[in-house]
Amino acid sequence: MSAIGALTLSTDAAATELGHAVHELVTRQIDIDRFVDRFLVSRVYVLCPVRPGLFVMSRPGGAPIVPVWSTIRALRHVMGGFGWLACTGAELVVQLPAGVGFLIDDGLPCPIALPSSVLPKHR
Repeated sequence: MSAIGALTLSTDAAATELGHAVHELVTRQIDIDRFVDRFLVSRVYVLCPVRPGLFVMSRPGGAPIVPVWSTIRALRHVMGGFGWLACTGAELVVQLPAGVGFLIDDGLPCPIALPSSVLPKHR
């Protein structure tokens, strides 16, 4: 038996989708600082953790990350029927443990890593 569900932490109507910013970063139309600014105000999708907090993945030889998807469609494509929640990037950053970054759109053609080093001014 598995529970499939969703939880939205924010009802901020101004939140935007991150997909356009991902495309603009990959095609070098914006730099990483501008991308982070867009990430903070965008609605993003993460897996529901079993315990309170964020779902953090450790990687062999790499820094720990929180997987984040730019659209619910992308999350479902990669993760199937796991429970998820939607919030803004800013809401995630304030919960992020020290030394942990984000991996955006893991499992898709153009994943983007946001290391913790680009996020300190936003905490």
